[in-house]
Amino acid sequence: FCLSRGLGDVYKRQLFFSAKLYVHPTVHLGDYHAIRVTPPKTPVDDEAVERVLTGMAERDAPWEPVEDRPAQRGDMAIMKMLGTVEGETVIDQDEEEYFLDPNGPDDAFNLTPRLEGMNVGETRDFELPLPEGYEPEQYAGKTMQGQVELLRLERKAMPLLDDAFAQSIGDFETLDALRERVRQSLESDQRVHDAESFVAAVMQQALDDASVEIPPPMVEDEIHRTLDELKSSIESRRHMTFDLYLRLVGKTMEELHEEARGPAEARVKSNLVLEAIADAEQIELPRPQIDAELREVAALPTVRERDRRRILTSPSVRARVEARLKRRLALQRLLEIANPNPTADSADTDSNEDATDQRVLQVAAQSHADALESAAPHPGEEEM
Repeated sequence: FCLSRGLGDVYKRQLFFSAKLYVHPTVHLGDYHAIRVTPPKTPVDDEAVERVLTGMAERDAPWEPVEDRPAQRGDMAIMKMLGTVEGETVIDQDEEEYFLDPNGPDDAFNLTPRLEGMNVGETRDFELPLPEGYEPEQYAGKTMQGQVELLRLERKAMPLLDDAFAQSIGDFETLDALRERVRQSLESDQRVHDAESFVAAVMQQALDDASVEIPPPMVEDEIHRTLDELKSSIESRRHMTFDLYLRLVGKTMEELHEEARGPAEARVKSNLVLEAIADAEQIELPRPQIDAELREVAALPTVRERDRRRILTSPSVRARVEARLKRRLALQRLLEIANPNPTADSADTDSNEDATDQRVLQVAAQSHADALESAAPHPGEEEM
């Protein structure tokens, strides 16, 4: 480009500059009509049911003193704790409760390995490296010298799993009735998990078979929207500044930016692939469905009353809704291709179960497609 006019007498020579423009990428779909995936049907075994019943019993069981053995995972330790950094006291607790979590994280702040095997009255010393983001910051990156004294030890007093226990839980006459309700709940959860796994597997095959050169600005825009959403969530829900959050997690903004790159690229590619499938399948968007979706958006409780009419007539909001529906219908079509005879996989089940499976699958597909949409408005879209 050349600019030689309108600059007055200050610039006597022509000004040249270059610009790099990106166009909407072309997606080369693989043979997505050849995709075949069998939906999983994972049974719920008796052990899973018993684990839930045991967990229910543990949750409501009272604590009782332990006097005949050392501390073990699952116990509650009541301890005295002292912590110093370079001779300065940073922790001084006369009576602190600490649960020896059997599934606790494998990090330096998990005290379970340090308390395990201790007897009441015993004292132990340990060192605890403090992370760079530790607060107060004058102790960050230093080593704390710790000492714990086990004052008391308690364990859960597990009740018998019998009819009386079932009656204490709710409207159950027998343990078998409670057991059956637990099984039904687990089967319902497993049905959802299987549907989500099926959707993810089909989508992944379509992504693996497709090729597209994604313009870097599309990925960068998605990264920035993701980080803006995270920042807003941290500040509004956790009531802390984003700078404090970064210090607590021990990461820089640049590190978060790079961590978000992979998921952002996957979302952008998924959107492009579904858009291409919708075009290849000549999917048409029913206007009544678009209008109904717009009315749902306008009726959301977070939308101010004065904005409802504008939402119904806003071209940018309509475009956003159309893109959302297009993704849903494209993914639904892709699932039909991947499993063309859904009832053949469930010949031993009744029609009610088949109908339930289809409803669950439809919800899973819609959730997967909607998750590809950034929570932030499209550039230029009015604030709601």
